[in-house]
Amino acid sequence: MAGPIHNMIISSSRLQDKLNPIKSTLRVVSPPFPLSDFPKTYKPGFVEFLIGSLEELLNYDPASIEPVRNYIKEIHLHFKSLGSFLMKVSESDIDDNPEVKVLGGHVANIAYKIEFVIDSIEVDPQWQGFFLVYDLLEELRIVNNRASRIQLTAPQAKVLDNKHVIQVPPNVISRDATPAINGMVVDPRDEEQSITDQLVKGSSKFGIVSLVGMPGIGKTTMAWKLFNCQKVLSHFHCRAWCTVSHEYEKRELLLEILCGILGLTDEIHQMTNEDLQLKLHHRLRDVALQIEPDSDPHSLRLFSDDESWNLLVEKVFHGEGCPEELLLVGREIAKKCEGLPLAVVAISGLLQKIEKSRASWGKIAKGLIAEVMEDPKAQCMEIFELSYKHLPGYLKPCFLYLGVFLEDKDIPVSKLIRFWLAEGFIHDSELKSLEGIAEGYLMELISRSLVEVSKRRSNGTVKSCRLHDLLRDFCQLKARAENFFRLVTRFDEPYVSFPSSDFGFEIGHHSDPVTYEAYRLCFFLKRLHFFKSRPFGLGTRSLLFFPSADSEPRCPYDISFIWHNFKLLRVLDFECINLGVTFPADITYLVHLRYLAVTGYMQTIPQSIGNLRKLETFVLKGLRGQVVLPDTIWHMTRLRHLHVNMHVAFTLDDQGLEVCCKLGDLVSLSCLSLSCGEDTESIIKRLPNLQKLRCIFFHPQGSSKNSYQFPRLDFLTHLVSLNVFYYGSAITREFILPSNLRKLTLSNFRLPWSHISTIGRLPNLEVLKLLLDAFEGLIWDMEEEQFKELKFLKLDNLNVSQWNATCDHLPKLERLVLQNCKDLEEIPDDFAAIGTLKLIEVHWCGQSAEESAKRIREETGDIKVLISNDKCMIVDSAVLLPELVR
Repeated sequence: MAGPIHNMIISSSRLQDKLNPIKSTLRVVSPPFPLSDFPKTYKPGFVEFLIGSLEELLNYDPASIEPVRNYIKEIHLHFKSLGSFLMKVSESDIDDNPEVKVLGGHVANIAYKIEFVIDSIEVDPQWQGFFLVYDLLEELRIVNNRASRIQLTAPQAKVLDNKHVIQVPPNVISRDATPAINGMVVDPRDEEQSITDQLVKGSSKFGIVSLVGMPGIGKTTMAWKLFNCQKVLSHFHCRAWCTVSHEYEKRELLLEILCGILGLTDEIHQMTNEDLQLKLHHRLRDVALQIEPDSDPHSLRLFSDDESWNLLVEKVFHGEGCPEELLLVGREIAKKCEGLPLAVVAISGLLQKIEKSRASWGKIAKGLIAEVMEDPKAQCMEIFELSYKHLPGYLKPCFLYLGVFLEDKDIPVSKLIRFWLAEGFIHDSELKSLEGIAEGYLMELISRSLVEVSKRRSNGTVKSCRLHDLLRDFCQLKARAENFFRLVTRFDEPYVSFPSSDFGFEIGHHSDPVTYEAYRLCFFLKRLHFFKSRPFGLGTRSLLFFPSADSEPRCPYDISFIWHNFKLLRVLDFECINLGVTFPADITYLVHLRYLAVTGYMQTIPQSIGNLRKLETFVLKGLRGQVVLPDTIWHMTRLRHLHVNMHVAFTLDDQGLEVCCKLGDLVSLSCLSLSCGEDTESIIKRLPNLQKLRCIFFHPQGSSKNSYQFPRLDFLTHLVSLNVFYYGSAITREFILPSNLRKLTLSNFRLPWSHISTIGRLPNLEVLKLLLDAFEGLIWDMEEEQFKELKFLKLDNLNVSQWNATCDHLPKLERLVLQNCKDLEEIPDDFAAIGTLKLIEVHWCGQSAEESAKRIREETGDIKVLISNDKCMIVDSAVLLPELVR
């Protein structure tokens, strides 16, 4: 037997020798990789993401991978082995082991190349791709063999045991666990009182109070504190908060102001021009604005050493006091912050997370180089660099991704998390949902004082966040250094040479595509400039677009070149670009898409949308009426978030209802359009794991009242948030809702108050919004043993005049909002005895309701009251309207 085996080995060796020259030739003729350098951020995380992608591919088993299926299986096994190895060393100090560092970089580079080659084969199978798979497999075998011979020390290997503890932080996104809005800096300076006096005791003319100072000194924080100061609230019934960045769209800025002063909330962004005109003319009065020009700016001073130290102690120890052994080194660190509040807060976020020992803090103090700390901006950057270095690996890509958003703009948490999911930053866990893990990551960044909370939802959780300008600059610098994303602005070539006016373009101007070598591309440009340049990026996996000011922001554009120029996209965010009346079928060739957001006048989606089997988030900003989804949507079983901002309908006949799949991964859906009846229940039952649902229910005219009733929803056992707008005659059957429900919004039902008892018995309900005649009747008599957990109550556009209730009916209420309830006589006086009540808002109600809110405030002394009324509308509609309805 030895003879034949020996001969086979010799023959194999000779064959290998003959193949080597052929391989060399194939390497020469094969196209080069489109990226000369790959991202360097958290390489183990990308390897883990690739392992999951390969598993999905092998399970799906498309015909395109048939020639290399077995190679892919072996590649998958090698990466599972290497992934475990990398996780052992990812959090270790590998500076003393250069071999490990080099090997980790080599593994990541192979992973990025394999991802490109295999994904390219799935799109367009070519022989060059088949050869490259085998070639990279050989390289992977060698690397895996090298890794198996490396002996890790005990401290290095220890990290693996804690992997899941590190990677799945507790989901603490509650109101108590997160810092206050803009609470990054607790300002101990004595300047607040003098500025408050200037605002409320100054000249009776309209004027401007300016806060100036170096970056990071706390201007925004001071402005926010003044904006919410009780004296200011009492003096200025009408207020608006907005931020103006270096580049902005005038229409969006004015809308942001109106949302604040007119109480229109976010609904204003979805109004037609005609609706907006009516709303504005109804609310606004023509009042001339006179500005007092002779107002000196207020320059904020730096912190003293003691103020810096007190702030650091408060942030790190939360009022418990600093241990004696850390006093000297702690004061040294505070002193090195040179009185800059942002620097103190940033370093405090780092000190919270490291060991509280003299040795650990001493290393931080040494890292703060004296020469660098003399320059305020360099000082902050140095501290940010330290904070970034100490971030766990899994948080680094999440933090850097915040840098892609616009300057001085709120970042919607829901959108941010969906980006993170699509990018592969969040990995499966048996302990929590993907969204829950992502929320935990965000809360960890907030607790480290790297991210600010800017808005909260009615239940107290974080709705939007933002980065300080200097932190955003740091993110972008670090992202560029680590090839994490490429930011393209009007100051880059070729855009810097483009005419500033849209009308300065000639036909065919810059017809050659602009080629980019970037894994992720983010554009801050005029829409016309972007489309004229026809960018190209064969290796680009994410394409995000944020517009600068355009003369015609709703002009439709042809995006057919995207499929040809960016075939491997995983994320495509064109939410700010109007695609016209027809959904572009070419998008459905982008089979690797996990996130897709578009805007347009389209009312149907093609059947080919079903090609996007990997799609997790689909956002369509419809500009005209209802959008109808094809039945192929039911086969997109990876969908987690489906949102159409007008309303969306499914197309299913009786046969379709029997054979369609379930969207078992779908957790949020809006705005679903359904008719009441049995078919509605059949459709909703195919969405078994919904957690958030916003929908419109229609009662068809002429239908039987017994046949068409509001459907049962108690089978949606995971549903926690429900928002329903109803069209039709009054329903008779009471609601049958899931007991898990925590947030409920009802509009236009015109129900008698007797029907509210069903809602009041929901055991977990924390937020209730009754809007636009949700209930009708002049008297609301509340009953006991209901609304036991309710923390937020909003009544808007209801005709109730007499509200009979005591503190026992809403024992845990924290916030009460009354809006456009013109007939309401008063808020029950006994609400002053609700120990949890913190805020009462009264907007555009009667004077008697306002007075009752003031009485409650005076009786308790610690309940904040906000009042808005028509007397405070001092904005000139002749100035605003042309810009807003353009």
